[in-house]
Amino acid sequence: MLLQSKPCKNSDLCVVFQDGTVRCYDCKKEKIDNDEIIASFPYHAFYFGPSLLDENGNAKEKFNSSVGVTNPRTAFGYYEPGHYAFISVLGTRSMKDINGHGLGNGQSPGMTFVELSQLCAACGMKAAYNLDGGASSGMYWNEKIFGHNGRITGDVIAVVD
Repeated sequence: MLLQSKPCKNSDLCVVFQDGTVRCYDCKKEKIDNDEIIASFPYHAFYFGPSLLDENGNAKEKFNSSVGVTNPRTAFGYYEPGHYAFISVLGTRSMKDINGHGLGNGQSPGMTFVELSQLCAACGMKAAYNLDGGASSGMYWNEKIFGHNGRITGDVIAVVD
């Protein structure tokens, strides 16, 4: 199994293991050991980021990213094996979503990476990872789409019973 063909240097790696645990790797601070990850039976890996919490579950306060400004966001959070959360933050567009729901005063600023990190920590997550945002950010729940999702995307994360 090949986890990555080139060393990750600019993005963080988030791995969901078959036992339900999640670990985020800071590729700027640590060397990723493919063999160690594979030996721990990875189930899924995200390579985008950044990770939003430190190794102790505390909010990160600094992000070196040109896309860390206020934007719509989508994040994946981990509490304990089998207990996860997805957060979708609307923003920077009219708050009337594509289903016609009026969701506020007409405009939402979205969140910065720091604000999203603080939200994940306040929710008690042990690990959290930023997924794509901006025009790709949206959530389908209870047969409705919330968000703007103005970009055709090739990937979808689906959680089903």
